[in-house]
This record gives sequence, structure tokens and C-alpha cells, in this order.
Amino acid sequence: MEWKPCLASRLRESAVKSSCASNTVLLSGLMVCVISGALLYVVKRKRRRNYVKAAKIIKLIVYPVKSLPGIEVDEAIITKFGLQSGKFRDRMWLLINDENRFVTQRTEESLALLRQKFGDKRQKESIVEKKLKIGIKLIQHMANNKMRPSSAERNDRVIELKQYPIAFHDGSAVLVINQNSINDLNAKLPNETKVSYRNFRPNILITGCDAFAEDYWKYAKIRDIEFTFLKACDRCVFTTINPDTGVKMAAEPLSTLRTYRLSREEMRKFYGTAPLFGINLGPESEGVIHCRDIISAVSSQV
Repeated sequence: MEWKPCLASRLRESAVKSSCASNTVLLSGLMVCVISGALLYVVKRKRRRNYVKAAKIIKLIVYPVKSLPGIEVDEAIITKFGLQSGKFRDRMWLLINDENRFVTQRTEESLALLRQKFGDKRQKESIVEKKLKIGIKLIQHMANNKMRPSSAERNDRVIELKQYPIAFHDGSAVLVINQNSINDLNAKLPNETKVSYRNFRPNILITGCDAFAEDYWKYAKIRDIEFTFLKACDRCVFTTINPDTGVKMAAEPLSTLRTYRLSREEMRKFYGTAPLFGINLGPESEGVIHCRDIISAVSSQV
């Protein structure tokens, strides 16, 4: 006679299987929660930066036309492309000649004597072009144009980072200069070759920290806007042009800077003999900053 399990046995067997399946689902769900929680912790830990008060902003400067003197503003919008005031972004305009080569103070020192001010497009063009020699034109970089990557120092190399786009900037969207670093330099320069922040063309001029303390910043924060340190700014002959006269001051301040501001030996293949002065930052978010805002920083200095 064939043996058939009774109804009670079948029910008990079904209950055991159901319990095992439930436990499996429960354990799977628990593992997902544990893994998700661990990943979230890692991300939050990575994002948690211990900022401390580092400096104070004393000037904000926008340079709508590359290589012309800047315009000081009380507040500026930080965009992924750098500073912006009203409709005008930093380095959104470029001077070119008849051969479609861009023109800067490196070859045309007299550009230092021109002045620009905010107005509509037609007004801006007339202000600049009236005082330039025939053949110099302005071109505008549109926000939807192809962007260039910023330069950044990583693992003893200078690389390109596409996540920090730039328009007509040299290396990055934001340049920070420390007034006390300028004071330190001036203490070493002959009287007739003293410099000001205008020689170095910063977007953000700071005070309230030791000379060259900015060299050690890994991250900076102004209000809720965070910035990443990209690289030290290597300086060129632009710094030797007197911003008041448009005349080159021989070899200073570059000669003096080379006595104590050259890069580390392993970075010489990238920087050569160009001295370092100021830091390039890449914005991680957007917002509005003001003169007299406090800058907090995460420093690598022990």
C-alpha cells in the first residue's frame, strides 16, 4: 500500500520551508542594509572635512577681458567657470589680432593702462577697441562652448582635470593670493621694484594668515561653497609689468622669487624655473561670496 503523508505533516513541511524562505529574505535584506550603510558611511567619511578658519577675503576681482586690468566687486557669483558679476564671467572675452592669435600683456604691455567697466556688450567693446591699435578684436567665450580642463598637481605630476572647466584662463577658474605673501616678497625687493596684488592678478585676495600659509590648503570653503586645491600658480613675465605705467620692471619680482619660491625638485620638469606664487582652486559648487567673508580650509600642514 502506498504511503501518503497526512495533511498535518504536509502543513508542517510547508511551514518550515516558508520559514526558511522568510529567513533568507530577511537575511538578504539585512545584508543589503548593512552594505548600503557601510557605503554611506564611507562616502560621508570621505566628504567630511574638518575645516578651520584660515583667512579673510579683502578683495574680489573679476577680469571680463583676459589680460586687461580687473574690476573690483563687493560680491561675486562662483560658477563652475570661476567668478561672475552680473552677466560677465571672468575671462569670458579675449583679444585677438588679424592673424587670430590672442594678445596679452606678455607681448603688449600697454594693455595694463586700459580700463574696463561693466555695461552692455556694445559699451564694453567700444571702451576697449577705441584705445587699441587697428586690427585688435574681441571674441567672446560662450558658456555652451567647448571648455578646456584645468591643470592640477597630483602625485608629483601636472595633469588635466575635466571636472574643473575653464574658458580663457591660464590654468584654473580661481586664483587666490595672500596679501601677507606679497608683504613678505616686498620685504626682499629693492624699493623701486615693490609690487602689489595687481601684479599677480588674483580673483580673491586674502589676509589674516601667515605668508604662504595658502600653499598647504587641500580644500577651502567660503560660506557653503567648497573648493579643491589644484596646483600652485607658476608665475611668468606678466608679474614684471608695472600695472600703473605698463612698463616692465626688468627681472623683478621673478628674480627674487626664484631665490626662495621654486618648486620641489621632482616637479621641476613641469614648472622649470618659474617661481610659485598663489594657488589655483577648482570650485566644487556654486553660490555667492562677498568681501570680508571668512575662508575656512583643510590644511595638509602638520
